[in-house]
Amino acid sequence: MRSSTTLGIAVIAGALAFDPAALAVDPKRVLLAVVAIVACAAGVASCRRVSVTGPVALFAGFVAWSGASVAWGSGAGTAEMSLLVTAAVLGVVGSSLPRADARRLAEIACVGIGGGAALVLLAQASMGADGIARHGGMGNNNWLGLLLAVTLLPSAGAARRALEEQRGAWSLIVASAVVQLAGWLAAGSRVAWVALPVAVGCAWWFSRGHHRAGYGIVGVALVATATSSVAFNGVPSLFDGSDALGSLSGRFWVWRASAAAGLGHLPWGTGFGDFGHAYLDAQGTMLASLDPAQASRTFVNATSAHNSWLGAFVETGPVGALLLASAIALGMVRVAPRWPAGAAALVALAVSASGDSPFKVPALVVVVVLVLAVGPRVTVPALPVLTNGKSRSRRMVWATALVVSAVSATPALRSWLGTRALSAARTAPPAERSALLEHARTIDDRSGWAALERGLDLLEHGEHTTAIRELERSRSLLGNVGTDVALGNAHLRQGDEREAVRSYRRALRRHPGSFRAHANIAVALSRMQESSLGEDHLRIARRLWPGHPKLATIQEAVRLAKLDAETLDPERSR
Repeated sequence: MRSSTTLGIAVIAGALAFDPAALAVDPKRVLLAVVAIVACAAGVASCRRVSVTGPVALFAGFVAWSGASVAWGSGAGTAEMSLLVTAAVLGVVGSSLPRADARRLAEIACVGIGGGAALVLLAQASMGADGIARHGGMGNNNWLGLLLAVTLLPSAGAARRALEEQRGAWSLIVASAVVQLAGWLAAGSRVAWVALPVAVGCAWWFSRGHHRAGYGIVGVALVATATSSVAFNGVPSLFDGSDALGSLSGRFWVWRASAAAGLGHLPWGTGFGDFGHAYLDAQGTMLASLDPAQASRTFVNATSAHNSWLGAFVETGPVGALLLASAIALGMVRVAPRWPAGAAALVALAVSASGDSPFKVPALVVVVVLVLAVGPRVTVPALPVLTNGKSRSRRMVWATALVVSAVSATPALRSWLGTRALSAARTAPPAERSALLEHARTIDDRSGWAALERGLDLLEHGEHTTAIRELERSRSLLGNVGTDVALGNAHLRQGDEREAVRSYRRALRRHPGSFRAHANIAVALSRMQESSLGEDHLRIARRLWPGHPKLATIQEAVRLAKLDAETLDPERSR
C-alpha cells in the first residue's frame, strides 16, 4: 500500500507539471518518464515479480508497433512516442502490484490529477481567464475537459467509500470529486460533456444494481453544479445551434480527410508522427474540385484527426488501430466486474477518443493505463520470465524497462529544451534571436517548427541557400502549407523561378485557396515569361483577399515582369 501511495503521488506531480515557456505536454512527458525510470529502478532493487494484465499487454503491443512504424516514417513523432513508452512501462509497474494496490494507485492518480487540474482551472477563471486560457495546465480547455470526464467517476467512487469508512483525508477526496465536477462543466469541452453522461450510464450498467446510490449522487450533482458553472463558462453555448452545427461540420470534414489519408497509406500507415503530410495531401485532393474561394473557406489546418481511432489508423494502419481499440475494449470487460467506475472511465475515454485526441494528453494517457492495470493478471507463455522467472531474470526485465524508459525520454527532453529556446527567441531582441533559433534547432533536430522558424529567420537576413536547406528539413518533418510557400519565396529571392513555381504548386495542391501561394506564384510565372498564367493566379488572389495591402505591389511586379518579357521578345507584344 505504501509503494502504491508513493508512486501515485509521483505520478500526480509529473502529470501536473507545467512550464509556461514550453508546450504543456513537454515537462509532463519528461517528468513522467523520470517516474517510470525510478519505478523500474525500484523493481531492480526489490526484485519484484513482473506481471501484466491483458489490456496492458495489448497497449504495450500498440506502443511497440507504433515505435516500429517510426522506421517507415520521417521520425517526427519520437518525442510523442516517449509518452506512450512511459505509459506502457507504468502500466507494467501497476500490473506488478497486488490488484488492490493497483486499484488504489489508479484511484490516487484520478483523485490527485483530476482535482489538481480542476483547481488550476478554477484559479485561472477567478483571475479572468477565458476560453482556451482555462486549460488547467493541460494546454487547452478541451483536453482538460477530456481528462476530467475520465477521472471523475473513479474519484466519485473513491469519495463514496471514503465517506462510508471515514478514512483519513476523506474530506480531500470528496472535495476533489466536487471540484472536478465543476471543472468538467467549466472547461467547455462539448466532447467531454457527452462522454461523462455516457460513462455514468455505463457505470450503472456495469454495477448491475450495486452502488447505484453512489452514481446517483453524480447525477444529482450534475444538476446542482450546473448553475454555478455559468459563472465560469457560457453553458448556453452548448445549445447554440449554429455554432454547434458549424463545429460538427468542420469535424466531419477533418474525419473524412483523415479516413482518406488512412486508406491511401494501407496497409502499414504513414508512420507514427506523420499524420500532417498525409492529411494535407488527402484534403488537397478533396479541395481540388472546389472553387478557390470556397476551398479557402473549407480548408482546415488540422494537426490531428480529432479522433484517436482514426489517427491511429492513419499513422499505424489497421494493425495499430486494432491493438489500441482492443486494449481499451478488453479493459472495460476485465475491469468492470470488480470496479465499475474504472470501466466507466474507459468508456469516457472511448467516447472522447471518437471526437478528440485524448492520447495526446500525458496526464490522461497515464491515468488510462493505470486503470488498465487493475484487471486480472495473465500468464504469457512465450515469456515465462514475466511471471515465473528467478530473481536474476526479474532484475533483467526491470533493467530492460529502465533502459527503454531512459532512451525514450531523450527526445522528450530535447523537445522540452528546444521549445524553451524557441519561446526565448520569439521575445528576444533581433540581435539575439538568430542565435537562439540556431540553438533551438541544434537541441532538437527533429522539430519541424524549430527548422521552420530558423529558415524564416535566415530568409529574412538574406541567407537564401541556408534558409532553403532549413526549410527543406522542416518540410520533411512537419506537414504545413506555409513551409512550401516560404520555400517558394526563398527560391524566388535566389532567382530560381522554376523551383519557386514548383514549391508554390506543391502548396496549391494541398491548399487551392491559399492567397499567398496564388499571389507569389503570379510573380514567379511572370518572371518566367508566363504572363497569362501569372495574371490568372493574380485574379484569384484578388478574389480571395481583395483589400490585401501587398496586392498593389504584387500587381506592379507582375506588370514589370510582363514589360521585361515583351522587351526581350517583341513578338509577344504584337
